[in-house]
Amino acid sequence: MSTFDQIVRHKRGLHSSFYDPGTPRNYSPDLELEPTHLDIDLYVNNADEQLSGNITTTIIAPGENPNVIELDTVDFASVAVRDLDGHDLT
Repeated sequence: MSTFDQIVRHKRGLHSSFYDPGTPRNYSPDLELEPTHLDIDLYVNNADEQLSGNITTTIIAPGENPNVIELDTVDFASVAVRDLDGHDLT
């Protein structure tokens, strides 16, 4: 933290911190896959109390191309995963 930032934090009453200033910086590892866009289209049927829709997630692989991606879903009646050309993926 720069001296300027410390002065600003002190003047704003933010001088107490939750970490020890001597603690080394710790960064998360680089992502093998990077989500870049999420598009959600939902269709609500109030009469039947059902919700359906499509979720499109755009993901890029900045490094080597991984061959596995895990998507967590809960209580879905059906899930289909396809590539950009519309081919089903397992």
